[in-house]
Amino acid sequence: MENTIDISIIIVNYNLTESIRNLLLSIKKYTDTICYEVIIVDNNSPDRSIEELKTEFPEFSFVFLNTNFGFGHGNNSGFAKSRGEYLLLLNPDTYLVDNMPTGLFRFAKQNPNFGIIGPKMIFPDGRFQVSSAKFPGILKEIGDLSGLSIRTTRLANFIKFKMGKRKIFEVDYIFGSCMLIKADLYKQLKGFDEDYFLFTEEVDLCYRTKKNTSYKVIYYLNEKIVHMKSLITGNDMPLRMKLGYESKFKFFKKHYSSVRFFILRNIIVFMFVLKHLTLYRQKEEKNNYKKAYRNIINHYLKKAF
Repeated sequence: MENTIDISIIIVNYNLTESIRNLLLSIKKYTDTICYEVIIVDNNSPDRSIEELKTEFPEFSFVFLNTNFGFGHGNNSGFAKSRGEYLLLLNPDTYLVDNMPTGLFRFAKQNPNFGIIGPKMIFPDGRFQVSSAKFPGILKEIGDLSGLSIRTTRLANFIKFKMGKRKIFEVDYIFGSCMLIKADLYKQLKGFDEDYFLFTEEVDLCYRTKKNTSYKVIYYLNEKIVHMKSLITGNDMPLRMKLGYESKFKFFKKHYSSVRFFILRNIIVFMFVLKHLTLYRQKEEKNNYKKAYRNIINHYLKKAF
């Protein structure tokens, strides 16, 4: 009789073979006492070295897609092949330093009303990395784009998550770099919304969980994972900003009222016009940011109707 799979670990790759290798080695090293499977989905990477890992890790499953339809589609493709009671969705720029999957699984089994759970994230040097946030909104966008919320948010997060004694927090959403979700819930929600190519898909998933089900989204600090950050998109901040706000636009259109969307659209356009006019950086960097700002402004004005 085939063993019941406790967790299906799904990893979506795009040109990060070496990071995938390190992640798989860490899974083999640390994960025990539960029955798990690993499914690596390659999003049609131009770098085909990922195919070498199929021989190196024959115990794991590999799915090679012919077209890159985005991060959400990659995870949904992995889910279609999965057999686990829970899914552990991991970015390729993460790796384990202890038996986190077992800890998350046991915590989830003891708390069946928790539908999505995210662990604490740390940088490779051990520094704390915030990995949960509130849903996008009017005040949050003003604070984020003006820079007013950065210091206060960092201080609040430091006190709440790093210095506080509590280890369990109900949050709006957790970052998609590492999340444990009930497979039945993932199926009920029809997985990630594939309209998002990159960014905001986890916000959408958590939003639909909280809006359409009785399950909670939990940030659980007793378990941890290392997240190297920015390996997937690199350090091209103008590009990240452009892609991020294009995905946010879809989220606003899908889930917010026309009035709320109208206010958000105008606030974001105004803030980016202001940023464009007051930009002080080195010439090349300045031009890259100004181009990104113009793209965002045009997107929010042209796509709104």
